[in-house]
Amino acid sequence: MKAKTLQILWHGKEPVWSVDFHPSGFLATSGADKEIKLWDVEVDTDGFPSVRHLETLTGHNKGINIVRFSPTGEVLASAGDAGEILLWRPTDNQRPSDVPAGEVLENVTWKAGTTLRGHNDDVQALSWSPDSQHILSGSVDNTSIVWDAVKGKAAVRMADHQHYIQGVAWDPAGRFLVTQSGDRTCRVYAPVLPTTTSKKQRQHTKQEFNPQYLTCMHILSKRELEQQQEQQQAPAPTTKPTDAENPAQPVAKENTTKAVKHCLFHDDTIPSFFRRLAWSPDGSFLALPTGQYKRDATAATL
Repeated sequence: MKAKTLQILWHGKEPVWSVDFHPSGFLATSGADKEIKLWDVEVDTDGFPSVRHLETLTGHNKGINIVRFSPTGEVLASAGDAGEILLWRPTDNQRPSDVPAGEVLENVTWKAGTTLRGHNDDVQALSWSPDSQHILSGSVDNTSIVWDAVKGKAAVRMADHQHYIQGVAWDPAGRFLVTQSGDRTCRVYAPVLPTTTSKKQRQHTKQEFNPQYLTCMHILSKRELEQQQEQQQAPAPTTKPTDAENPAQPVAKENTTKAVKHCLFHDDTIPSFFRRLAWSPDGSFLALPTGQYKRDATAATL
């Protein structure tokens, strides 16, 4: 296998804040220059990868924090410091999802057809539902919103966090939505039907996601770590030289284990402003960025 580092410097040497691959293989990048670039990643005659610029998308008036293609590849969502989310779609009649893997659509222009407005501040994170019908966003205004991408409007707003929401993730199996915030918590949501819901409604909800029933099921914040503590008993009384029958006992040490709670996540002084979490492809595992911790000299763990 041959490897080569590719450097993309076509964002005016401004910081690049997000990248995402389309299902067919081409790449989208965005950053502080308020533009989205589409790239074709090819393999040259020497077997090394090369990059060819396809198109530049303009429509944001501030930096673009994140770009995400829908699972079908038919829509590109972008969001940034202006607080709005743009949904881009190709303008010709050929659907990107019909393109075989490894092939790139030529002469296709992507246009912003829908603008989602509802956040009052920077949008930091986006995540699509597995069926590409909804999109989850997280913002500096401390809220996350589930959007109906087909109708182009907000379906439900969640305002449980007490600080910036810097990462969101939609379970690829469609069961859970997760938000992570600067308040040092991670919240896991799932649709929960009222107990009065009929059997027919329950069966329908299992087949079709309904954001109105979203409920916070878990709050991940702290964990208990067992910490070894060494306790020393009081010294035995001094033995008299003539007291041979009752010699002094050696000083005994006793090890005890104490459960100590530690915060899982760094506070808002974390060097990186983004907290981008990710699910495994089958939805079995969730990887969470925690931040940096210094080791306590008296503790057995971080």
